[in-house]
Amino acid sequence: MRVIVGVGAPSHTYEAAVSTVLRAWEVLGERPVAIYSPFARGAAERLRGELGIEIVETPQDFGELLRLLRGMVDGETAVFPTSASLAVAIAMTRVASEKDAYIGHVYFPFGPWTGLHYPYVPRFVQRVLFVERRPPGLRKEVDPEAVRSLPEKPSGLPELRAEVAAVSYRSNVEVGEPYLYNDREPKICLRCEPGRGLSLYVDGVKVDSVDTPRPGGGPDRTLKQYEHCVGDGPGSNLYDLLACAFSCRNDQLASMLGYMVPRLEQGRKYVVDTSALYRGIHNVAGEHDLLVPYCVHVEVLHALAEGIRDKPGHCNVVLPRLLWLAYEVVRAHSGYVPTHPYKCDVVLPTADPELLKDATLLADDRRTIDAWMRTALPRYVGIEAIADRMCAATGPTHVYAVFQTVATARLLATA
Repeated sequence: MRVIVGVGAPSHTYEAAVSTVLRAWEVLGERPVAIYSPFARGAAERLRGELGIEIVETPQDFGELLRLLRGMVDGETAVFPTSASLAVAIAMTRVASEKDAYIGHVYFPFGPWTGLHYPYVPRFVQRVLFVERRPPGLRKEVDPEAVRSLPEKPSGLPELRAEVAAVSYRSNVEVGEPYLYNDREPKICLRCEPGRGLSLYVDGVKVDSVDTPRPGGGPDRTLKQYEHCVGDGPGSNLYDLLACAFSCRNDQLASMLGYMVPRLEQGRKYVVDTSALYRGIHNVAGEHDLLVPYCVHVEVLHALAEGIRDKPGHCNVVLPRLLWLAYEVVRAHSGYVPTHPYKCDVVLPTADPELLKDATLLADDRRTIDAWMRTALPRYVGIEAIADRMCAATGPTHVYAVFQTVATARLLATA
């Protein structure tokens, strides 16, 4: 069977293409051919270099494009227009219909997974759909050959994002279920045993584990094991598990790990206060237009410096370190607002109004918000409590929180 993948998605061009190529390759067992729009040549050449696939440039004339595809496609071909440009996707679908070929689609998650690609996204999140009918010979067990074409941990990402990607990679290597569309949902669970560590299970298979950052503290030792699974609400079992894994029981920890997420509006510009980092604003940083004042950088450094000193309570060590990891993610996806190097609640009202104009300032300290409302700040920027926008993570967002918990435990354990 021949497999053809389009390359030229209008956003995240490479990410869309590599996910489609690898998912098509592993469920069909054939290395795809990539047809790419001229503007996507860089992404296509990168695919050829990293995955060893054949690439073919498409003509810009639509008639010539149809002729090219008709020469490549027959009834035993599977085409994946998912990651193609609009014109190429239309042409691929039209020719596939003419030739009675198979048409496939790869799903892409949004939320905190935005910007990551397979195999750095769990396979069960990036499912494969075949329109109308499935080709024969679909694999019942995935060979990790395609996954291992890429390194376990991607380069160029903030440390926390890269570690989440590595957890996903290990999951995709250890679990061979192909996860096609309409296949059953897997059971994804975290388990923690006091003094023994934190483990991630997918359908009963242990795909990753890490020692707890520090023994001691945590919940009642008479209980031997704590478990939290995707689909569970943010109830006591979650807080018991986090207390077991991090010796820290704190609502901010749950939010920072992504079990509660802020629901922001597309197309709006948001200014991030340090307190918004404690609410997990980094979990939606890749989706929205964020601005980070310099005073946030100052406060994060101060919290980190204070947190590494010996203080009562392990949360005073865990939260500042996680705050820094979250700040790195936000900083990688955000613009910058110059301020004086002092506390944000004092200096933000003195920031240049033109830089904050028409934005919404998000904070979690209501006393600070009340103080800001007495200044000139609300004349040119909206001010909102991020707590009013928080909601429980569900679906792929909940999966991200579970994977991020393992990633965080690993980073803190090695810090």
